[in-house]
Amino acid sequence: MARWAEANLDCSDLGITPEHLAYVMYTSGSTGQPKGVLVEHRSIQRLVGKDNGYSKFDADDRVAFAANPAFDASTMEVWAPLANGGRIVVIGQSVLLDPSRFGRVLNGMKSCLILTVALLNQYADALKEELAALRYLIVGGDALESENHRAGF
Repeated sequence: MARWAEANLDCSDLGITPEHLAYVMYTSGSTGQPKGVLVEHRSIQRLVGKDNGYSKFDADDRVAFAANPAFDASTMEVWAPLANGGRIVVIGQSVLLDPSRFGRVLNGMKSCLILTVALLNQYADALKEELAALRYLIVGGDALESENHRAGF
């Protein structure tokens, strides 16, 4: 460990710019044909940075990491808390699929959760208080059932 620098590396000294590739996300999208989407560092910064226009994360945040790491939602789940001094709460699949265990993890979390519409529709009644206590509940992938939309989800 002694040979490593004590300070963060300066990206400009390394020639790294916001336009450099951060990762490739593979998707079939609406075409059904697999393809790779190139994601640059600046895109991640726009998504999770303090001035993104729709959410604000800081050191007090606890963000649920419940998505498959290959799913694009994992970018926000991982980098929003880490880039802003917060914490990740890793939620395993067995917990995510058990409403009572999932509710216990969410109780007191009070920051951010990203769910598919299918899981929200399944859990909306059983976890109404826990979901309502979150500062951000981000839902995507399909249309919400009308009763969940009316309930504020």
